[in-house]
Parts: sequence; C-alpha cells; structure tokens
Amino acid sequence: MFAFVESYFSNYIEGTAFTVEEAEDIVFHGRIIPNRSDDSHDVKGSFDAALRDPFYSQVPNTAGEFLSWLQRANALVMQARTDRHPGQWKVITNQAGSTLFVMPELVPETLRKAWSVMPLLELPMLIIPTVFREDYLMSLKAMSHHGDATAYMRVMSVGQAWASELDYEVGVFEMNQQLDRCNAKQEDTRLFRLLSPRTMQPLGAQLRPPTAVSAA
Repeated sequence: MFAFVESYFSNYIEGTAFTVEEAEDIVFHGRIIPNRSDDSHDVKGSFDAALRDPFYSQVPNTAGEFLSWLQRANALVMQARTDRHPGQWKVITNQAGSTLFVMPELVPETLRKAWSVMPLLELPMLIIPTVFREDYLMSLKAMSHHGDATAYMRVMSVGQAWASELDYEVGVFEMNQQLDRCNAKQEDTRLFRLLSPRTMQPLGAQLRPPTAVSAA
C-alpha cells in the first residue's frame, strides 16, 4: 500500500492526475485508462519501482551501483515514453520557468557527490501529497535560486512524518478515507492544510500562510 500511495502522489505532483479509483484499476487490475496509455504506464511503473525487486529490497552499496539503480528504476517508470529515452541520462538542458536544471554533462557526477551523504539520511518513508505540492516546489526554488536548503529540509521532514503516520495495513478504500481526512488530495492550499493522520492537527509549519484553514 505504501508503494501505491507513493506512485499515486509522485505522479500527481508532476501533473499525471488520476482519481484513487483509477490508480487502483491501473496498479492492481492492469487497466489502461482510455486515451491515457502513457500516463497509466507511468503510474504502474512507479508502483513497480517502489515495490518490486530489485528496486525495493536490494539497495545500492556504491556510487556506481546507485547510478545504475537510478537508471534501471527510470527505465521501468518511463518504459512507455520511448521518446524520452528511459534509463538514459539526459542530453538536452531542461528548465522550469526561470529555473535551469543541472547541465546534462554534470548529472552523473552530481549524483556521485550526493552518494557520499546518503548514509546520513534517516527518511525511509517520504511522500509529498498534493496539498503540500506548493510548499515542495517553493522549497526547490529557494534552493535553486538562493542556495538555501532550509525550507527543503523542513518540507522533507513533514513529508516523512506524514507518510510514517499513515496506516498501510488497509485496502484502497480505507486508505482513500485516510487521505481524505487529512486533506492529502486537496489542491486549494488557501483553504486546506495537511493534517496528521493520527492527531488530525496541522502537520508542521507550512511555508505559505493560508488565508483560511480547514480541518474538514
């Protein structure tokens, strides 16, 4: 169930939006949503990468294995989008708005540098739900434009805390009820805050002061 929730939100945050029921059909029943074949495969590929061996249980032990692991996982997630060369490092510079991402020739070495700090991380479960998307994107901008990772680390901590409080020993229907109760799927961040699945209280200090707060 963790892999299901992760695949649902990780795709939603990138614009691949399905209902939970549609995602259930894709992941557990092999259904391809009409006119959305590539999107359907993205959700199923993300689920498989989060759940199936070797991606789930065989963690990399070296920087080289880490890079290979990322390529194999990407190839699985993006297998339906052959025009994007699944499993291969990018060769064209890309950007979002005014944010320029890592230059293609620097990607592998940047990831190698990141590998050295991997043992310091203690985030075994981390999901960014839809209602927390803007906080996540704002934290990335702060890091890209100002070199300040403070907000990003706070967002990661909230995502980890929230994901760790969900009850995964349930079916999709019960999980969907949990997500509804804590506003996880809400898109209007002016009205809704991410709530703790256990206490139903706002979880962490969000970066944008909402104009109204709802616990519904």
